Amino acid sequence: MLSHEDNELMCRVGPGTAMGAALRRYWVPFLQNSDLSEPGGDPRRVELLGQTFVAFRGTDGVIGLLDEACCHRGPSLALGRVEGCGIRCLFHGWKFAADGTLLETPNVSDPRFRERVRAKAYSVREAGGLIWAYIGPKDDEPPFPAWKFLDLPDAHRITSTHIYDCNYVQVTEALVDSSHLSILHSNGVAKAGDIEIDYGERVAQMGVDLAPRLEVQETDSGFRYAAIRRNDNSPDQLHTRITQFVAPYFVFNANGDILTIMVPASDVKTLFFHVFWDEEKRIGEEPLRSAQLKFVGLDDETLAHYGVGLDTPEAERPGWHNKFMQDRVAMREGRSFTGLAGLIEEDVAVAVSSGPIRNREIENLCPADLAIAQLYRALLKLVRTDPPIVPTNDKDRLVRGWTRVLKAGENWRTLASEGEIAESVAKEHA
Repeated sequence: MLSHEDNELMCRVGPGTAMGAALRRYWVPFLQNSDLSEPGGDPRRVELLGQTFVAFRGTDGVIGLLDEACCHRGPSLALGRVEGCGIRCLFHGWKFAADGTLLETPNVSDPRFRERVRAKAYSVREAGGLIWAYIGPKDDEPPFPAWKFLDLPDAHRITSTHIYDCNYVQVTEALVDSSHLSILHSNGVAKAGDIEIDYGERVAQMGVDLAPRLEVQETDSGFRYAAIRRNDNSPDQLHTRITQFVAPYFVFNANGDILTIMVPASDVKTLFFHVFWDEEKRIGEEPLRSAQLKFVGLDDETLAHYGVGLDTPEAERPGWHNKFMQDRVAMREGRSFTGLAGLIEEDVAVAVSSGPIRNREIENLCPADLAIAQLYRALLKLVRTDPPIVPTNDKDRLVRGWTRVLKAGENWRTLASEGEIAESVAKEHA
């Protein structure tokens, strides 16, 4: 149970809110590279933390992120024209560079006027197949994350994004809730063993024990938790999944080499990014790329059909107006536990159906929710810490989730600390 006041503190992210101020002190992804790949192509309207922006890539390849409203008279620059290395407002033709410099003012003849006006521009970085921004106080810009996957070639990485029409916290909760995987996703878990990808092999083992024992360990930048399940093949061994939450919205999935990022577009809309990577396999190329995305439900066809793609109109997104596209006939006939088509559809339905911002005063947490309670503590600690804790040292490069069968006497906390996490993963793949 969480008080109304703490729930509001944790969930509200717009300008002027405490959590909004904290989140603005971090680098945040807002698009995939593929969403803004063409130099001189169409601009994109971007919503982040309750603010709206325009993103564009000039003909020189440089990406600009400016406030959406033209600083002259306020129309949306997302309606504008990308010309050369800048974007031109349609209303009076003012043209702005990626750094906010006012380049042209067709309705003002005095060239000195341009020196007095500048659009608000934000720092942008391209890394890991994503486009990131820093929209906080300029003097407080933190170091860019140093995670290893950011430096991998595109052939070794897959990215995907989709939209949830609810608050970012209830999206994040599912990522630190191991017990729901074997129940909500029971159909997917049952089929996972037939998938010839590492992800499917790990997921298949979760159907054995529906009530894993959870243990939590706090870290400097968040927490990690272990979901420990019995191993029917070897009673003296335990199937252990380690998931790591890194403030403010990063979750390193226990399936290994998977990062999920829950970015608040607003109080009631979340951009959900997936990053899959493999240092050995070229998973960003076919046929592995399509196999991975199809299994999880992140292929373009599935996202478009269920209405959670980046450009899906709000009226076409899943909700009570279309009953989340749930197939009750399939449920009655025993063909589907949930009546929902796949993993993503199931996650979206349970998160969005609990409301734009869930009322946590009515919750009754149980032992299976140990990591949920830790998530609440981590986020409330974040919003009450000034300045927020931003990881900066080299060991952060080793952060990752992993799944292993532990032998009697092995301690997952020891394996997951310092550089030993990298060693444990190496052993897993040996």
